Amino acid sequence: MRASRTSRGPRPVADLSRRAYPTRLRASEVILGSAALLVLLTLGLRLLAGSAG
Repeated sequence: MRASRTSRGPRPVADLSRRAYPTRLRASEVILGSAALLVLLTLGLRLLAGSAG
């Protein structure tokens, strides 16, 4: 493990993501992830506003 890492050097994150997932799945995951984060943020803000109000 260490020998291979030192000889090849650290790989960029982009390269790992490209090899791990195809471009289509990666794009859909990014879109779904951003949408989920927005929904969670809005729900959290609503809960905070409701509890404060």
